[in-house]
Amino acid sequence: MHFFVRPFRLPAILVGDGRLGGISGTISAYETLKLRGYDVIALVLEDHGLVNEVPMLSYLRNRVPVLVLPPIPKDMSDSLMGWFDEAQTIFNALKEKMISAFIERTERLCSMQKKAQGIFWWPFTQHKLVAEEAVTVIDSRCGEHFAVHKVSNHDFIAQQFDACASWWTQGPDRTLQIELARDMGYAAARFGHIMFPENVYEPALECAELLLGGVGKGCKLRFTQQNG
Repeated sequence: MHFFVRPFRLPAILVGDGRLGGISGTISAYETLKLRGYDVIALVLEDHGLVNEVPMLSYLRNRVPVLVLPPIPKDMSDSLMGWFDEAQTIFNALKEKMISAFIERTERLCSMQKKAQGIFWWPFTQHKLVAEEAVTVIDSRCGEHFAVHKVSNHDFIAQQFDACASWWTQGPDRTLQIELARDMGYAAARFGHIMFPENVYEPALECAELLLGGVGKGCKLRFTQQNG
């Protein structure tokens, strides 16, 4: 399923854990999906009487709605249909959320060509020769998955092959891209902004060592103190 959900950015629903210990597992799942490029539009929990939705709402900060399903009956044969009736409002809300997310995304895609012409300055481009319909709207670019919004049919998204390799630079494959997102998220969460002069911290030091061991191999650093 992930071969379709992520490249085409289909709306994803995360089924969380409403039981004891489920908060940490649900948060980990949400962060993993976001780092891997999934568009999570809602979180659904089963009510186990622990009110796990309250801390989840605080953590998500209204980024996605948190919906609570009634407890699933243990005796499915007798009361399953009654449970579906009781949960119907939740399922209807999920359906409406999926539809609205798709419509909002489609409207954004349809307006991007015109907005881009009025805002962007593209390098190596003669702007007077670029017609609005010639602007390519890229909806997703992950590994070999290159999804393009087609101008001729505004509700159609097609996968194409990025033959230009993102202009002279081969992009990372799916595995490396996920690792880069994870490492950048870790570094941003740990260090934030650090003034560089007369300071040292691990990412900067490791980066310098890698550069000197690769393209800078053999270079000698010389520091000269000037008095005056």
